[in-house]
Amino acid sequence: MRADGAVEYMNRAWSTYTGLAQTEVSPEDWRRVTHPDDIEGNLEEHRRAREAHDRIAREFRLRRHDGVYRWFIARSEPVWDAEGKVYRRFGVATDIDDTKQIQAKLAEMTDSIPQIIWTSDADESNVAYNRKWWDYTGLDRARSSPADAIGCVHPEDIERIMPLWRPKDGKIADWEAEYRLRRHDGVYRWHLGRVVSARDENGAVKKRYGTATDIDETKRIFEEYRLLGETVPSFVWVTDVEGRMVYANSRWEEFTGIAAAKFGSGDWEKVIHPDDFPKTVAAWREAGAKGAPYEAEFRVRGKDGRYRWVLRRAAPVRHDDGNVIRWIGVSVDISDQKRLEQELRAAIEVRDQFLAVCSHELKTPLTLLELHAESFKRKYVRGNPADLTGEALQKYFDRLDNHLKRLDRRINDMLDISRISTGRLDVVLEEIDLVAQTRAALENLAPELENTAAALSLAEEGPVACAGDPHRIEQVIANLVENALKYGKGKPVEIRVHSDRTSAILEVRDRGPGIAPENQKRIFGRFERAADGTGVSGLGLGLFIASEIVAAHRGEISLTSRPGEGSVFTVRLPKIEPEG
Repeated sequence: MRADGAVEYMNRAWSTYTGLAQTEVSPEDWRRVTHPDDIEGNLEEHRRAREAHDRIAREFRLRRHDGVYRWFIARSEPVWDAEGKVYRRFGVATDIDDTKQIQAKLAEMTDSIPQIIWTSDADESNVAYNRKWWDYTGLDRARSSPADAIGCVHPEDIERIMPLWRPKDGKIADWEAEYRLRRHDGVYRWHLGRVVSARDENGAVKKRYGTATDIDETKRIFEEYRLLGETVPSFVWVTDVEGRMVYANSRWEEFTGIAAAKFGSGDWEKVIHPDDFPKTVAAWREAGAKGAPYEAEFRVRGKDGRYRWVLRRAAPVRHDDGNVIRWIGVSVDISDQKRLEQELRAAIEVRDQFLAVCSHELKTPLTLLELHAESFKRKYVRGNPADLTGEALQKYFDRLDNHLKRLDRRINDMLDISRISTGRLDVVLEEIDLVAQTRAALENLAPELENTAAALSLAEEGPVACAGDPHRIEQVIANLVENALKYGKGKPVEIRVHSDRTSAILEVRDRGPGIAPENQKRIFGRFERAADGTGVSGLGLGLFIASEIVAAHRGEISLTSRPGEGSVFTVRLPKIEPEG
């Protein structure tokens, strides 16, 4: 084509398609086969290109030889002479009717979607929007430019959005952000924008596709929830579908030390206890797949490094199209509840253990009493005078009294456990001599001492005055001596009573198996034994009760022991200095 528009050459495809001659194609021939609605636009584009010495890229419809119009895209490039003037153009017209039909169907489909949808080339050329964009913004479809689209974004959001849209380093990436778009009536509404890129085999961006979803109503609801959330003494939060924190009330940051704006989807692993993280993520993913509410219990780490139990309940927030766009939830601190549950389980375990041990320990003296009574009954029925003498009867009643005292001590131990548990272990303090109190305790234990082969010795250093409850202190001494006799298994037991500048001191030493260091604190606990694997029975209460009684006297009890070398239990009570 010459610069004046006269056609110099047409290939055979022209005549095959239009049915016109291949040679001597006039401007009138072009007009005859161009769709009437496109003629003026073509002429205008040609005038512009001639004046600007620019290339042409124009879509229009050409009539086929059978009268059917099909869409073509015509492109032409100017050719300059030595003086820099355009003297000829080379052009090509490509049939794009099938493509246009596909685009029309896609446009029809996208126009039915309630979201704004757009696409463009990597350089922001060839921008196309669905009908929702034009209806919402009120822009002129024929005259709109990319600058007009950017102008619809709220001025306060432009500075935040543009680095995502046009990265300074030129590295185009997918992104998601919330921003306000101006409606045709001048009102700005919040939208959630998402942009993804299609790339070629080398990773270069070919096309960009974007959506803008109206979330203004959701934002308003979130703001109401935010105001409400600040009044709630729990964690109130909102995340996107990926788990990124969109909002959290001030309680969250106060506890974790992490602001919601800086909390990404990968940060949950930093605050959820490692043991709880897998099952918590599994519950989240299952709820996400179903789009259903869910709840989970797990531990959250505070900024001080300590974990607290929370009960999380969350529900999905959906857009008008039914898709989940947010999760909103509350996490309630249930640490105290968890502690109480643990204490309750421990209490039930202690109760069951207590009942089992009590059943055994009460049954043993009762069985002995029963056997003793049955033996006496048989002797009485036989009527043998030798079995019914005063001396024989005295031995019988002494043994009977010994069994009853043992049973009485077991019952008192159980009553003391109840008193200790309820804080009602009473002590009536008076001035006592720890030496005299020790002698009295050993005298009451005389029947049991007769039945053991252990040698028991008492070393005393004169009267040792202290403040104590006589009955309770005797109980402590008896428990320590009984413990030494049980575990000493016939070996000597040494008792020493003395004092230092501040304390009255009782020491009970045995030659038993000793106690390993890791067990020395444990044995003062409820239902704990001084040594395992010894075959020694008992409630496991003697040392516990003794330590509680000593504590009630503002004293202290301690243990020195090595495996294979026996043990020394030491009781220190506040000393009373004699007057004068």
